[in-house]
Amino acid sequence: MNTPIDKLADEVRGVAEDAEALVHATAGTVGEQARHAAKRIERSVASMRSTLAQWGGEAGAAAERTATRARQHVEDHPWAAVGVAAVAGIVLGLLIKRK
Repeated sequence: MNTPIDKLADEVRGVAEDAEALVHATAGTVGEQARHAAKRIERSVASMRSTLAQWGGEAGAAAERTATRARQHVEDHPWAAVGVAAVAGIVLGLLIKRK
């Protein structure tokens, strides 16, 4: 699934990779201030990667909890689930037939 959060995470990863590439490309050719800035960038990138990994884990856990609740609801109310699926199928069929 490619949600807006996934797109944002991909963009942040791209920025992190670009920043790391810049730091490594200029490592031997810059002054002391630039080296300090490069170290700060490296720390920021490492922190950002850690945060993204944590968000991914939290998103996966939330999706799992939602799936468990949905499964439990279907088990508790099977006829309601059948009715919702039937209505969704009819609506989808009408939309497809319309085109």
